[in-house]
Amino acid sequence: MHAYRYADVLLQIVHHHPRLALALTDAHLRIQHANATFCAWVGDECVSVEQVALPELLPVLVGLEQHLFRLATEGGTPYTLPYVAHNGRVFDLTIEPVHHLGADEEPLLLVTLHDVTDRARIEQEWRQQRNELMMQRAALRRARDHLDYVLRRFVPSSVADALIEGTHTPAPVGEKQTATMFFADARGFTAVAETCTVEELFDMLNAHWAILVREIRAEGGTVVQYAGDMIMAAFNVPDPMSDHALRAARAAFKARAALETFAAQIAESGLPPLRFGFGLHTGSIMAGYVGGGDFYQYATIGDTTNVAFYLCTQAPPGAIYASHTTWALLGTQVEARFVAQHMVKKRREPILVYELTALRASPSS
Repeated sequence: MHAYRYADVLLQIVHHHPRLALALTDAHLRIQHANATFCAWVGDECVSVEQVALPELLPVLVGLEQHLFRLATEGGTPYTLPYVAHNGRVFDLTIEPVHHLGADEEPLLLVTLHDVTDRARIEQEWRQQRNELMMQRAALRRARDHLDYVLRRFVPSSVADALIEGTHTPAPVGEKQTATMFFADARGFTAVAETCTVEELFDMLNAHWAILVREIRAEGGTVVQYAGDMIMAAFNVPDPMSDHALRAARAAFKARAALETFAAQIAESGLPPLRFGFGLHTGSIMAGYVGGGDFYQYATIGDTTNVAFYLCTQAPPGAIYASHTTWALLGTQVEARFVAQHMVKKRREPILVYELTALRASPSS
């Protein structure tokens, strides 16, 4: 079939196709034939587009004239361009050489526009929704990271995990457990405070707390509370550990050594270093949240806490005092000396006080 006759028949078949526009151009992209749909989409359906250069109607083709000329004259793979936006519509564009031409016939290109406006709109809406979802996920991730950062500075890590995962809700309830309580209290703090500015005092306390917290956490302990120049920690709550007494003792020895090193480092600054006394006691406590209204605080409550605090107040600077219960649990793992039997006002039983003087090397070390 003659090429022009072949093209005419093809164009007639799809003359009023609502989703398919066809045009036939020469090698120089001048339109030779076009169906009504093509005229309506890219031109003016009341004005003929014949002999109009295709790039004038579809500017996206500007600069491709040489490539399309070779496609018409030499053949090759059809040129395709998806999602061409034009006159409020979106097309998939295909330009391909017309075959079955005689040697003396002018090369032709068949231009096909397939209307994908609805599909493009749906995909655009999907991409937009996906992007919005990704932004929301990123915002939630940032919020979760911030919540994680904040919670871990106010409650034990395992409690923070439970709060974040939603498996734990703060409520004024507690659980009875056995724990070794750890206290460290700065000696002569009032006198030191008189010689420092409030800024210096603030920085000094935080520097010492950083050392104590590091050593407590290194042994698996949980910092429960700061109170002025005193820090309180617990071992075996909320995370269980069979050797909690030994861990508390190791934390005290390591903290004392680290504080002594720090004191030597700041000696030249003129700021007086803080020296701490330590108190350890093992027994039953209630661990959980205390408070009222909408304000709660993680706490460890009980006589065990009171005894550990008392031992801390009695310990001279640099000394580590332990109760008989804690000393007995430590056994041969420490060197210790008996200090005294203290009768405390309003207590029926005396408190036997031991000073822990050294850790003994474990058999495996």
